[in-house]
Amino acid sequence: MAHGQVAAAIKVIIAPNLPHELIELLEKIVFQNPTFSGRFDLETLLLATAFKVDVSRVMDYINSIKRVVEFAFLVEEDAVWSLLANAQHEAGMVDDAIELFMRLKPA
Repeated sequence: MAHGQVAAAIKVIIAPNLPHELIELLEKIVFQNPTFSGRFDLETLLLATAFKVDVSRVMDYINSIKRVVEFAFLVEEDAVWSLLANAQHEAGMVDDAIELFMRLKPA
């Protein structure tokens, strides 16, 4: 699938607001197609859509923690920081988790 075809497919799915279908397409593109592996724009769209639609899926994506950290800095939302901090804590990255927990705004 060429870059232009991917962009066209994503626009078709975004237009009628089909977020679940968008997540499925992006998962196939990002995780199963080496041509698009590592594309920050597609990974960001996947993470942003998953955070809005199905947060449980985000935990599956956190195995690529570096990208999630970049996304967290991009959106600067407490929900994202909290999910990432918990994932880092569970992965034994305690110092990193503490740093992220400190980014949360007081309630």
